[in-house]
Amino acid sequence: MTPETEEQRNEVFRKIGRNVFIYQQFEIMLKFLITHGKFSGYVCDLQNNIEKQKEKVMRKTLGQLTGEFLENTHGEYQEVDEEHPELKEKGMHMSFSFQVQLDDDYYQKTKENLERIVKERNDLIHHLPLNFNLDTKEGLKEAEIYLDAQRENILPEYENVKRYLKSLKEMRKEARDYIASDEFMRQWELDQLHHEYVVKLLGRIIEVAKRDDGWTLFDHAGLLLNQNAPDQLKEIKQKYDCKTLKDLILKTEIFDVEEEPTPKGGRRAIYRLKDGWRL
Repeated sequence: MTPETEEQRNEVFRKIGRNVFIYQQFEIMLKFLITHGKFSGYVCDLQNNIEKQKEKVMRKTLGQLTGEFLENTHGEYQEVDEEHPELKEKGMHMSFSFQVQLDDDYYQKTKENLERIVKERNDLIHHLPLNFNLDTKEGLKEAEIYLDAQRENILPEYENVKRYLKSLKEMRKEARDYIASDEFMRQWELDQLHHEYVVKLLGRIIEVAKRDDGWTLFDHAGLLLNQNAPDQLKEIKQKYDCKTLKDLILKTEIFDVEEEPTPKGGRRAIYRLKDGWRL
């Protein structure tokens, strides 16, 4: 083999490595997007769920990854709702879905591009030495032309996925910032309060003791709570720094509270569940 041919052969090997690296990076980005681009569950389980999802994703082939990526990122939007009533005691439920909507023509074009990328990647890894004679100048030239065209074919989808990954990371940062905010902590504490036994009991008292106008007397609720859950009522008042039952009910932010005149000229408090809430 002449020095010129040897140099040409080294260049082909360099481009093989270049393309393999691009495919590896493409696969890594897809795995990240699939793992973190769509998840749902109770906050206490989220990290464990994501780790399990990552383990499954890491074992998938490029063909499986491109199919799942297309479904998750460009498929028809579906509301994620995996909250189970029997598990409400587990606390706050969260879902997240990163999607980019495409028109039908662009979706089909993207699907075809991804299928071609998978085929060309497999050809590169498994068949390239069989398809070209890398011991001749003509074979090396053909291989080099093929490798350059292969690189050009993957780059548009590679750059698209790279942009999606950047957007997803920005969204994840915003989510992390929100989770670290005072507002999130306030919502978290409210969610914990809503799952307390006494608060749920307040909702059940409404169901059995409400008047025809939908309101329930504070005095009636207080009597039933002291009869059925005196220790729990005392504990929840201390836990959430509430001196009275009215303080506790107002703190939940899920009950309407009003005062009305009594027949004897006094005032009494009444409450009801706000529209859209259930316990």
